[in-house]
Amino acid sequence: MAAPFNRLTPRQWILIAVLVPVAVLFFRKRILSSLPNFPTTKTIAAERTRLKKRRRQLAELEKRLAARDVELENLRAAAAPFWKIADRNAAKQKGFIQTEVNRLIDRANIRGVDYQVMNPKRSEVPGKAHVYRVEVTVNITASMKEVTRVLEQIERSPRWLLWGQCSITPYSLREPNKVRLTGTIRAYVLSPDAVAFLQPDAEEKG
Repeated sequence: MAAPFNRLTPRQWILIAVLVPVAVLFFRKRILSSLPNFPTTKTIAAERTRLKKRRRQLAELEKRLAARDVELENLRAAAAPFWKIADRNAAKQKGFIQTEVNRLIDRANIRGVDYQVMNPKRSEVPGKAHVYRVEVTVNITASMKEVTRVLEQIERSPRWLLWGQCSITPYSLREPNKVRLTGTIRAYVLSPDAVAFLQPDAEEKG
């Protein structure tokens, strides 16, 4: 059987000679246009260098953040004994501390005892930008046993209540079983700004 190519006319051979190169060019154009633009070796090397730099920067940032977290936790631990009162009003801060001292004295179970918690004052602490000192005066006339319970309650307060001054003297010769305690109790209060920095998501109360 004769090959089909033997039956082609010269004109058909001319058409084939023209169309085959055109088809090849068309095919190459379609294939090449569908291929992605792969990066060159130089581009890949530059990207690797940038990636290494970003990784070093990220590691340094993570290190600094970890150090800041440690510093913040240390600050929180150091601030734990301070009173935290969200209200910025000085009168309300003084009233709060006065109420808290009254509450602690009541817990000492000295019902019927003559005592006063009065004259609250607030002042700034020298050299401390975000700490206030609130003082109240305490006068108690009771038995020594009852006064001891009061002292224990003040001492057990989870936040600082410190005696600025404290004296215990006999009440009178007529009542030798009674003594008089007179003193000033100091509470150290963090400013609301300091509280917001240390515990931004916490609802602070005294």
